[in-house]
Amino acid sequence: MPFETKSTEMQGFLNAFSKSAFGKSIAECQAEGVCVQCHKQAMLRTPVEVREYRISATCGPCWDAMFEEEE
Repeated sequence: MPFETKSTEMQGFLNAFSKSAFGKSIAECQAEGVCVQCHKQAMLRTPVEVREYRISATCGPCWDAMFEEEE
């Protein structure tokens, strides 16, 4: 579910959590077009990455890095 369609209460919770964890809220990052994790211009390479960015404000490379398997 995209961030903007969540309830006001849930948006507030998620914004507070991301601000605490990453230094910026999801709403701030989406307004600026940056990633919540790396704070760089959001690199969105596929429609799936665009959809995920609308949910969490996480760019494609940061999303991939979260799930990389270590050797």
